[in-house]
Amino acid sequence: MLFKKVRKSSLTDQVSDILYQKIVNGEIAPGEQLPSETELSEQLGVARPTIREALNRLIGLGLVTRGGYTKVVSTNASMSARAGLTPLFLEKWEGSELYEARMLIETDLIELVIQNVTENDIERLRQINAEIIQGQMTEQDYYDVDMKFHSCLAEICGNKIMNEISRTVNDMFCRYKPQVAQLHEIQKITYHEHELLINAIENQDLVEARSIIQRTLSRSERAIKNLTK
Repeated sequence: MLFKKVRKSSLTDQVSDILYQKIVNGEIAPGEQLPSETELSEQLGVARPTIREALNRLIGLGLVTRGGYTKVVSTNASMSARAGLTPLFLEKWEGSELYEARMLIETDLIELVIQNVTENDIERLRQINAEIIQGQMTEQDYYDVDMKFHSCLAEICGNKIMNEISRTVNDMFCRYKPQVAQLHEIQKITYHEHELLINAIENQDLVEARSIIQRTLSRSERAIKNLTK
């Protein structure tokens, strides 16, 4: 009988798993504040950046939320829906895998969006998209609005499971989020791409909508690769 070699886990993996187990086992109750990063660092014997990264993974899972200098266990985390994807949050993965996953999910999800979209949904998408080009933005502001747009698409699709999967992958993307170069230009490009997508959805043009998603994600992935060379 053959066994795969055990993967060496990083300190972040170990800390994430320790905190995750305490939350799902009820040792830390919903609504209870976690110790500060400094306290966790001292108790677990690891550096604060390791604690911060581990907590960010749990934020991505929806298990904790930011609250001042502490992290608060969320009272509305959809833990059961995300249970099967938990290992993906608690370990590192390649950015290319994330883009592949988004490509597969979003090109399928858009068909459901076109089937279920209403005039009010179109207006809501346009309102969210307009936020991308409003005034000065930080990188975090940009990612927040971009993910808000994609979360809205996931809600419109009308399939709760697809919505949850899309939300999970988007949360993972937020954790991965690379540095944005020339943010102002990226804001304009993203706004234009979103407008094209909204128009395709409004016109019930599935082929064009999928083409726009593929071009957008491919452009984004190429830009990230150029930044990391």
